[in-house]
Amino acid sequence: MAKGFIYYSGGEWAIQFDRKFMAGEKYKYFHCLELIQKLGQKRFDDVRIAWYIPLYDKSVECIRELIKFGLTPTKSAREALAIELEKQARKSASTECKEEMIKIEKLGKLDQALRNFQRHGILWLSKVKRGYLGDEQGLGKSIQALGVVEYSEAYPAVVVCPVKIKKNWIKEIRHWLPHRTVSDNPRALAEITVLGYTELHKYVNSALASPKSAVAKAAALANTQQWFYPDLVKVKAVVCDEAHFIKEVKSKRSQAPTALALVCDSPVRLCLSGTPVENRPAELISPMKFLGVLKDFGGQYEFEKKFCAARRRKMGNRYIWDSRGASNLKELNNLMRNSFYIRRLKSDVLKDLPPKIESVLEVDITNTEEYRAAERDVVTYMLQYKEHLLSSSAMDNAHLIRLNKLRQLVGIGKVEWIVDWVDSFLESGEKFVLYAYHPATQEALARLLGRWNPAKVFAGCKDVEKEEKKFKEDESCRLFLGSIGAAGFGLTLTTASHIGLAELTWVQAKHWQVFDRIHRIGQQRCVNAYYFLAPKTIDDDMWSILSDKAQISAAAADGREMPKSEALSNLVRKMITRN
Repeated sequence: MAKGFIYYSGGEWAIQFDRKFMAGEKYKYFHCLELIQKLGQKRFDDVRIAWYIPLYDKSVECIRELIKFGLTPTKSAREALAIELEKQARKSASTECKEEMIKIEKLGKLDQALRNFQRHGILWLSKVKRGYLGDEQGLGKSIQALGVVEYSEAYPAVVVCPVKIKKNWIKEIRHWLPHRTVSDNPRALAEITVLGYTELHKYVNSALASPKSAVAKAAALANTQQWFYPDLVKVKAVVCDEAHFIKEVKSKRSQAPTALALVCDSPVRLCLSGTPVENRPAELISPMKFLGVLKDFGGQYEFEKKFCAARRRKMGNRYIWDSRGASNLKELNNLMRNSFYIRRLKSDVLKDLPPKIESVLEVDITNTEEYRAAERDVVTYMLQYKEHLLSSSAMDNAHLIRLNKLRQLVGIGKVEWIVDWVDSFLESGEKFVLYAYHPATQEALARLLGRWNPAKVFAGCKDVEKEEKKFKEDESCRLFLGSIGAAGFGLTLTTASHIGLAELTWVQAKHWQVFDRIHRIGQQRCVNAYYFLAPKTIDDDMWSILSDKAQISAAAADGREMPKSEALSNLVRKMITRN
């Protein structure tokens, strides 16, 4: 039941409260009245029983608060609010990227290495305390996070990151903050502790993120204190690097950082990710819980309903709550930028960074007959579920398994063509970076390109830093082979300016992460990024899907407009009609 309505017309907000709300929830009603009374300009119409407030900055904040309390904005009010928030976001963005030079003397040696936009990022995040740094890949998010912790003197601090880049963080901390102690052992009580996501929940009881009772909370707290910091030593800063790793709300990997921040009431909480939204806005819910800002958006239910196009959907004999959609993305981006989120693009802040040119190279596969036979089997299966697939907005696991079989066949089929192309390229004397997704494709490429003494970072690599150093410093090593999953983050490979993607994933953001291993600060040459795609195969279909997903990701992260997506339906139609 609506607690009231908010209208907008002729430069004024009109607010009408529901009588049942006024009588039944007096405390909340009086609080709403107090918000209105604080405004310098307002009037009450005792005929229409409505408050009228002119449009200006403070009234916009008041309207946002009233919406949080449950008042429903009409379409005109929502559109007006979105416009005003966008204006504020643009104003905020302009202050984040000021061109005049500033210095942060308090940071000492660290300040000397910072670019100006990074200094503005540090000051802005230090002001909001709990923020999401979504700068595009390669803009130095880790050094800004260290700057915030140092500027705020928020010690002890904990950095949580993928296990594979723990060494990178420890190395960076020792370099930029040599006067601070750092360890990967929580019992060492260092000023900065670096832990992997898969390690943290061993030390922090995730039940603290949402305890069911005081008894459960006390037990979880005792468990956490036993393994982590004693009660008198509270963690003052928690930094989640590659924060898209905590997008699953119910996973221990997501809950443990939130539990640590809650039990210590950490004043400084930071999320870092160049791909804050990989597929859908619901991925922001868990990071926002960690930051403690989800309540400002009306809580999880209201967030899903408003920005995730959430609805009840029938699955078998039951109904489920489906929040895998996307809606009102421009408004979401504006709200985020006006409260806790900052994102700069390379094109905005690094005018001198060389361009990145993306190209598609058409590849012939060697296993055409095997692939076509498997494709016919998949299409036959799809025809049985045609109506469900064409009406659904998501891909079921059963269908994904069959499509992934086609992806693996295409990957193996492309290997010989890619090897010939890479051999020819490396003869020129330049370095090249090549990524693949499936282990079988990775192994085949490594075997057939072994004569080039490649550096390799695949799943299970024991010394990523050694392989990275080999590619950078060993003149005889002109090829880097990487797994999209294991080597898609935390590496700087700017000694090369050419990079290739042998296989596609279902997430375009992962491809951008890969390309940004070489297109980042320190790159002096134009970057050439190649997609190796096999025409008239699932590569074509995935390319179409990824274009739609990229629109959703960009809309939520950057505030761009997003057209209606019918990616899955298009894929099914293509595969069915092509055969």
